[in-house]
Amino acid sequence: MSMKKASAAVVALHQLLAIQSGEPVPLERLKESTNLSTSYLELLFASLRRAGLVISTRGPGGGYIAQEEITVGDVVSVFVTKGFMLTMPVLTALNGVRIADLPEGFSW
Repeated sequence: MSMKKASAAVVALHQLLAIQSGEPVPLERLKESTNLSTSYLELLFASLRRAGLVISTRGPGGGYIAQEEITVGDVVSVFVTKGFMLTMPVLTALNGVRIADLPEGFSW
């Protein structure tokens, strides 16, 4: 997997955390605020769900909910399988950055 997917996932999670207010957010709503296609968001969120970083709810009113404690390092660990980003100093630094704490309007 790639850093490109990790970057897109961080942006999507940042938007999800900004708008979720305790209710599941459908990917269609995230599509509007991230400029990512629904199919690409589905791919990203399937990986995030398998990693336990988001919870999905099916059916009417369904969507995704993320915990505020997710870090950039959590996401990078899901999508990047080798290379510099997985070295201990880099992951330690990224694990210190909560996605919820990124500034409004953040984009990678």
